[in-house]
Amino acid sequence: SGEMLQEARRKLKRLQEQEGVRDIRFIEGDVAHMPFEESMFDAIGITFGIRNLLYGNPNAGRHLEEILRVLKPGGRLVVLESSKPEHRVWRMLNHIYLRFILPYLGGVISGSLKAYSYLGKSSRDYYTAKEMGSILENVGFRMISSDSLFMGSVMLVVAAK
Repeated sequence: SGEMLQEARRKLKRLQEQEGVRDIRFIEGDVAHMPFEESMFDAIGITFGIRNLLYGNPNAGRHLEEILRVLKPGGRLVVLESSKPEHRVWRMLNHIYLRFILPYLGGVISGSLKAYSYLGKSSRDYYTAKEMGSILENVGFRMISSDSLFMGSVMLVVAAK
């Protein structure tokens, strides 16, 4: 989003002044139509963001196909994302946290109850690591690894083109 890129530019400016970081460009665009050549990237990482591309989105398949398009053959997609725990008791506790605690605590701190309500709902209803692996395989990725972290509340998935 434009707002997130604005914050990134602000942080980059500070890094450039303090540590001499250079040669970083920020590009805002539509993930369904990325302005990059086919097979351009060795790796793509998405941290707590793929849920926004897939959750309740009728264009989810198109987004994943476009990510696949810009990866080089053998290129890796690394996803760190919220996950639905498979263990019944932990899933219940996680559900309580995401429904009743996170939206209100996050809303009070940030001033945006709506944003944290969406975060809680989309995380609560999201996929397990196994389900995410199947989704990626269905669009043409090959699964490398799939790990559940924090008792299944978070997934780390690595797939290749």
